[in-house]
Amino acid sequence: EPTLVDGVWVVSYQIDSSQYDQMTIQIADGGRSVEKVEFVTLNMDSIPDELKDESYVRLQTFLRQLATEAAGNDPVVGQSVEVPVQRSGTYRRCKAGMCETGNLYTDAIRWYTGSDIAFQGSGGFRGSGWEAGGVQVSDLWGALPFDNDVCTGVISGANMFQLFNYSLYYATFEGEDTQTGGLLLQVSGMRLSFNLQLPMNTTRIVKMEIWDEETDTYSDVEPHKLYSFASDSFICSAYGSYPVLLGEESLDRPGEVPGFIGDAPIIQMVVADYLAQFQDSPYDPYIPGSRLVNRTDMLEPLNFVQTADDCLQGEYWETNNSTCVSCPTEPSAAFLSETLEFDANDNLYGLIKLVNVAPSKVRVMAKSLPSYISIESVTNEAGNMTHFNIFENKIGVLPGETLTMNVTVDFGALEPGTAQGSVAFSVIDWGSFSGCTGRDAIFEVFARKYPSEQLNQLGNLRYAGYVLTGIACALALGATAWVVVYREKQVVRVMQPIFLCAISMGVFIMALAMIPTSIDDEIVSQESADIACMAVPWLLSIGFTISMSALFSKLWRIHRLFAATRRGRRVQLKAKDVIAPFAVMLLLNVSVVLTWSIWAPLKFVRVPVLNEPWNSYGICQSENEQLGVVLHIVAFVVNGGPVAAAAYVAYQVRKVSDEFSEAKRVGLALFIWVQEFLVVGPMYFLIESDNPSGRYFLEIGSVFVVSVSTLSIFFVPIIRSKLKHSKMFSRRNLGDQKNKQSLPESIADSQGGDQGSLVDDRNRLEQYSLRQKGPRVTGVHCAPTPTPTATNTRELSPSSNASKEVTLASKSDIMDTLEEGENEE
Repeated sequence: EPTLVDGVWVVSYQIDSSQYDQMTIQIADGGRSVEKVEFVTLNMDSIPDELKDESYVRLQTFLRQLATEAAGNDPVVGQSVEVPVQRSGTYRRCKAGMCETGNLYTDAIRWYTGSDIAFQGSGGFRGSGWEAGGVQVSDLWGALPFDNDVCTGVISGANMFQLFNYSLYYATFEGEDTQTGGLLLQVSGMRLSFNLQLPMNTTRIVKMEIWDEETDTYSDVEPHKLYSFASDSFICSAYGSYPVLLGEESLDRPGEVPGFIGDAPIIQMVVADYLAQFQDSPYDPYIPGSRLVNRTDMLEPLNFVQTADDCLQGEYWETNNSTCVSCPTEPSAAFLSETLEFDANDNLYGLIKLVNVAPSKVRVMAKSLPSYISIESVTNEAGNMTHFNIFENKIGVLPGETLTMNVTVDFGALEPGTAQGSVAFSVIDWGSFSGCTGRDAIFEVFARKYPSEQLNQLGNLRYAGYVLTGIACALALGATAWVVVYREKQVVRVMQPIFLCAISMGVFIMALAMIPTSIDDEIVSQESADIACMAVPWLLSIGFTISMSALFSKLWRIHRLFAATRRGRRVQLKAKDVIAPFAVMLLLNVSVVLTWSIWAPLKFVRVPVLNEPWNSYGICQSENEQLGVVLHIVAFVVNGGPVAAAAYVAYQVRKVSDEFSEAKRVGLALFIWVQEFLVVGPMYFLIESDNPSGRYFLEIGSVFVVSVSTLSIFFVPIIRSKLKHSKMFSRRNLGDQKNKQSLPESIADSQGGDQGSLVDDRNRLEQYSLRQKGPRVTGVHCAPTPTPTATNTRELSPSSNASKEVTLASKSDIMDTLEEGENEE
């Protein structure tokens, strides 16, 4: 009944949708006070007619219109499994424990905010539930008919414990309408385990766990860890003691954020958006299982309420938050450098600085350091230097202060190589963090002691190059001398002595390239070594030019001679007719090497092996590496072109007599050179650049093989031919003497006195020799001349050319032409 208390009328009643409540207020005369208040409760099904006035009818009509519009605008927002009745009469399903609508609403707001956990009071959930299938907007409003907003914040594990301890203390876990049963919090993203059999004077919580989305498992709540939360505006601002537990009075630990009501949509719209994801498969409120669990088997209550005596090792008591907090993990003192390097050849001493980055004073003391490391002294910022045993004395360091330590290394105790060790200082008595020891301050020491210097020089290996150079040069000079001595002999004259000398002298110059190749900084200065590097391409290019141009010119001369003979006329070739190839090759090579010497000269440089300064090797390297590579390629093309041209000309005169042509010899020489290039080229790159001895042997061996093979190919056949001719004429002279003795004395006397007849006999022998050897120039058709000179005629066999008579140029014709050219020279 309405009661007057201290001049104020107080009316209390319970809302019930089945009844109609009406309050009558009687105002005193003058309208300044209330004389009487009457409260009438009527059943909605039997409202007296006298109360159904125009206002009542108007309101009923308006409400029916709104209801009709709402019924027509009640779409299906998503799919769900069946949800049973949540509230009916005095039955309250959510006050008895976990309920379906509580799971749905807390899942939705946790999804919307991305929070770790979500919770709502059980008192607001109601409704008759819904069948499996589509969930309509009216179902959502029927389950929670309050337009609350979303509230978010950050809470620590310890304050989360206080929050749920309050919830479980007042919760009745009865399915009836009780005064405090609605304080039970429905949760999402966590599992709250409790034991209702524990006494009321202690906490009922036995375990709190957080759901991990990545691993799909639960993990224990940690007291000092922070967790984001989401709830509704009624919990954060009005319901019970929750506004205090979620307000700034309680959530004052570092990182915590009190509950904040933002401008997010109302709860029902959030739930509608959440259910919109469940179109193909229905929402199941029982996933991932029970969230509020009565664990009567767990008898030890969870206790996040601590005192200073509860702090363990590695924790300190934080007075402001009345809790034990883990000691800081960040360093309180640290070295400004992580490493300190020492080099036995450069530095034996080093300085390292230690700075206090903590907000309070700390003391440090050496914890460990390698046996070969010693700290001689410590200097503070004021310049005060102290000498003491750092293992026995503690050093005080003020906040922000820097200490400089003088570190030395005893290299006598180290073997060659790199030694690595750690120097550690302990941080103790860490100011305001009573009982905490700071993280050790550590720096690494690298001490390098180099072995004896290794230059990888050639040493005595260079004498092998000298020996090979001597052999090749001696052979070249010997070949030249032999040509000079026997230059008047027919076999030498046919091969043109000047060209043979050019070949041998070119080989001589190429062989000399092995001498600068054998020079390094062990026996000469840096300047001399640079000159030796650049001398190698000069000697190789000029020597090869002289030899190859001589050979090419000789082949070109033979080619032109026989081309003219094929047309039936005699030609006389002079030196100037064949000097052009030599001049062109020499000009090109000199231009390339001269450009090389000016713009990208080779220098003798030392290259460390594996970046070790004590171990190096010498190499000739261009100052401009890119231009040096280009000039290498150009030099290869310039010298490779004449080789290809010589091969082509040799192929053209391949059918000419061996006595006049070098075709087979050139082919053999080219084969040897190409084979050597194919073998030596890959081997040069397979040998590591830090193996100078291997590359040295390969280089001098290649030059030696080219030199000796060239001399052997061109001079051995000539020398053998000369010896063969000498033996032939010796036998011929012996036969003449025997024939002369067998003739009558008169004939012999006449022949002995007639010098011209002896010449005729020699000519007959030569012509006989030619007849016995047969035609020496095959395939050369000479046109008949009116006055043929000294020709040999024979019938071709039927298998040849249909018995045609072919006139062939005799050896004497070609000899005369070659000799005329020789005399002209």
